[in-house]
Amino acid sequence: QRASSIIFIFHSVFSQKTKISTYDKMWEFMSSRRHSVMVKNVEEGIQRVLTSDYAFLMESTTIEFVTQRNCNLTQIGGLIDSKAYGVGTPMGSPYRDKITIAILQLQEEGKLHMMKEKWWRGNGCPEEESKEASALGVQNIGGIFIVLAAGLVLSVFVAVGEFLYKSKQNAQLEKRSFCSAMVEELRVSLKCQRRLKHKPQAPVMVKTEEVINMH
Repeated sequence: QRASSIIFIFHSVFSQKTKISTYDKMWEFMSSRRHSVMVKNVEEGIQRVLTSDYAFLMESTTIEFVTQRNCNLTQIGGLIDSKAYGVGTPMGSPYRDKITIAILQLQEEGKLHMMKEKWWRGNGCPEEESKEASALGVQNIGGIFIVLAAGLVLSVFVAVGEFLYKSKQNAQLEKRSFCSAMVEELRVSLKCQRRLKHKPQAPVMVKTEEVINMH
């Protein structure tokens, strides 16, 4: 297992002057404690990380090389900035363009990446075993079934209550018994028909003479 000692991974050497206030504060802190925080070389920095509570800031390519061979070191963090490498040639050298084209061609063909994988990774550190997701048991999802069952029972009570309420309204409106109205409502519901409500008509009053004339 990897130890708790860490190396902060950055893609360039820490800059003394930046436009980011956080980095400026970091540099001020380190420069004010130069004798206690600065190291003379990479080997000394790595030893301090391994033996004490110390975070080592250095060039990311070297950190990647070291952490692939010492599994007690871990690289974390992000970018500070990015600086490219170059191959120096004398002014007016005829080899400058040839070297540039050759490097670009190696990069395009993926050969630079293949060489990095070969020489940088080495034996490599064993990857941490990932825990397999365990299947959910009844005890994990029992609450879901309880909620569903409670909702089902509640919906049944609501439906029965609504049915009885409508049956009572129909019985009062049609001047009939509650039981007969309930049976009629159930029959209509089972047949999926639309119920037509018949309102009782009020009695008509006419004069006696008109009744006699009608006869």
